[in-house]
Amino acid sequence: MRKIKTLEDLKRLKNSNLPADYFMLIYNAFHRLYKALNEGEKIEKFSLEKHGYIVLLNAGDDLSNLSEIGLTQGLLKTTPESVTKTKIENFSVYQIDILTNNEFMLSIFISEKSASEEAREWLESRM
Repeated sequence: MRKIKTLEDLKRLKNSNLPADYFMLIYNAFHRLYKALNEGEKIEKFSLEKHGYIVLLNAGDDLSNLSEIGLTQGLLKTTPESVTKTKIENFSVYQIDILTNNEFMLSIFISEKSASEEAREWLESRM
């Protein structure tokens, strides 16, 4: 699991082994949130900490217990605001937006390759 809250987190992600198109999906999401939520601060000082941040789930993450990001019941027991699927390279990525209160939304990304069959069925049923 990776959390993206700041431009520095985004830079670290760029240096990882994430496919370029997947990185650009996250990059664009971060920049959209910055444009919508910044309160005059420069992007280098901006943080998604208080608004809700971006989470990348990886193969092996326990989707039934995501207490590290506040989802103690797990992903499959939530009611997402939206689920979208984007085709990149030779696979697809799901984006799950979960509003935890009126001011905090998690944007969770998981590739279809990293999601279990149960998770993929759950995601597809919410699109």
